[in-house]
Amino acid sequence: MKNSNSIAYSGAMIKKMGYIAICGVIMGIIVSGKRIALSGELKSLKMLIDPIHVDLVEDLDLLRILDEPHVKFASELADYIQFEVLNPYGLVNSLDDDVVLEDEWATEKGWELHWRFMFYLLHPKVRDRYVNFNRILLTSQRVIYELLKLMVTGETRMSDPTYRTNYSPGRLKALMIGNEDPNVVMMAELINHIKDYEVKSRAITEIPKKRTRR
Repeated sequence: MKNSNSIAYSGAMIKKMGYIAICGVIMGIIVSGKRIALSGELKSLKMLIDPIHVDLVEDLDLLRILDEPHVKFASELADYIQFEVLNPYGLVNSLDDDVVLEDEWATEKGWELHWRFMFYLLHPKVRDRYVNFNRILLTSQRVIYELLKLMVTGETRMSDPTYRTNYSPGRLKALMIGNEDPNVVMMAELINHIKDYEVKSRAITEIPKKRTRR
């Protein structure tokens, strides 16, 4: 039964929204990786680098050469999503930056999908940058899951302020039964790939400890 708070979108609109949502996931991962780098290996360059502004080429070139494990995870994952997901997705659906950005409504709704389910914990403390990175990985899975649901059902509740995403591996598996749409399969694989990195990131214990006030 259709939920009264669901909004339906056309297939072409959903594909463009998906392109923007995937770009948003890449952006979030890069920003979070940069913030960790600026608290460590790039500390001396803190005044020269804007952690919020994202340049896919320059930022990835920078993050790739750093040694901090979480930063390496960020660069590897951003590389994977850009080259193994976004580019093929654009090719399959005849989309690129120019085509998508010409459609202001689809762009706006794609970013709404991204911001509705991705959580940023922008806190100045060093340790919280690692907490934020793990949260970015977790909520990135939710963004892509909601996109996948939108692809399958044609509807979304992202504009419903009372809705909380019900993502779980079991629900993802159930949603995929009998579905061979290449876009949907690609999103399911992406969720699992991000999950693998979240597990690896949370397994690292060598992160700065909170300072206790005396």
